[in-house]
Formats: sequence, C-alpha cells, structure tokens
Amino acid sequence: MDLRGTPTELRPFARASIEAGTRIDDDLIEFRDVPVGLLPEVTPGGFAITAIGAGEPLTPALLTDNGPLPDGWWALEMDVPDGAVPGTELRLVVEGSGTVIPAVVVAAASAVRPGGWTDESAMVAIPAETATTVAAAVSHAGVSVLIVEW
Repeated sequence: MDLRGTPTELRPFARASIEAGTRIDDDLIEFRDVPVGLLPEVTPGGFAITAIGAGEPLTPALLTDNGPLPDGWWALEMDVPDGAVPGTELRLVVEGSGTVIPAVVVAAASAVRPGGWTDESAMVAIPAETATTVAAAVSHAGVSVLIVEW
C-alpha cells in the first residue's frame, strides 16, 4: 500500500471570469494543486486571448503578450527606444511637418546584435486617421519616437 498519494504541482486558475483582452495580473489568478503533468507549464501574465471562465486553468493557448488595440486604432511595426514594453505610451513626431501623434506599444520584440546593442522593434497602435501619414514617414525614416513616461 502506497500512502504517499499522487504527486502534485501548482498551476494557475482564473479566480473569476476574465474577459478577452484583459491584462492578466496576480489579482485575477489563484494557484491550485493538480496532478503532475496534467496541465502544461505556463507563466501567468500578458493578456487573455479569449474569455476565460471562473475556475478554468490558464494555459499557453489562452494567453498572449500582445495587448489589444484601442478602438479605432491600427497597428504597424516600427523601431522603438530600448525598454519599450506593451502599454508604453509614445508620441510620434513626423519630420518636416512637426505633427505629433499619440501611440501605444501593443507588442515588443528585441533582437540582440553583435556588440551588445539591441534593435527594438514593436507593434505600435496609432489612430486610424493618422495611419497613412505615419506609415509613409516610417518607411522613409522620418519619424522620431518619444516615450511619454518611463
């Protein structure tokens, strides 16, 4: 007779219902013991891809690092200052016209180059009505990117 029981590990579960697009933080999850190997390993964080019901386990298929786009905004890929993460508020200055356009990082990726320098690329959301102006300026390296708050 084996009295040790089934080995368990902690996995994250939704404390309450979570809407699609919600940023996952510690207040929304609780850890529960489950049998070893029952659920895949996941690092809770990022955003919910779809609605998650109360008591459901969090799995990699339900989470993403990409933040949702604000209503009426579009996203484009562009270089951003080092350290920009999803949620970082930016101001884009279009060279020549001096137009300042609000923007927000919705996904970021870093590519490390030789010598330790990084080339930060991100999906940046901008108001739809400014999309053509920004896209044209980005393609000609005519945009300066400012971080609103560090």
